[in-house]
Amino acid sequence: MELLLSQLTETFSTIAMVLYVLGIVLLIIELFIPGFGVFGISGLSALGISIIAKFIIGEDITKTLIELLIAFVVVIVLLIVLIISAKRGVISRSSLVSQGSALPTFYNDNDLRLYIDKEGETLTNCRPVGKIKLDNEIIEARSIDGYIDVGTKIVVVSVSNNMLQVRKKENENEN
Repeated sequence: MELLLSQLTETFSTIAMVLYVLGIVLLIIELFIPGFGVFGISGLSALGISIIAKFIIGEDITKTLIELLIAFVVVIVLLIVLIISAKRGVISRSSLVSQGSALPTFYNDNDLRLYIDKEGETLTNCRPVGKIKLDNEIIEARSIDGYIDVGTKIVVVSVSNNMLQVRKKENENEN
């Protein structure tokens, strides 16, 4: 019986260590592939389950608390790296981080009314917001037709809340 208990404890200890390492790996994945938090939440959950499992099997509390501290430091460091990278690093140059509106902040509805009835082309998908090209300017616009594909000819129909409202140009063939 004692042998079985020893083997069971060793198995749980191994599982706890695997969960601990898996949790850190998942947090690193979340850092480089930001998503809906699936990797991050899974990583934190794996770390938490690992620590709880170590308490249950009776592992040395000091060792478990040190591992918890290490996990906490790793999470904080990853968060700091993510913030710095989002501002100045690789992530800041990716399409995952919005660089703000393509519309200069000094435009207002009156300025944008000059574009009404002008024709242009979508540079990104409008779902319903996307970027369009008008008079060699890239401007953010909202589709009133719903989804508009890249490269579709559009016409500006109105301005609302400092954003151009566009629709597909009449007689535009579908792709």
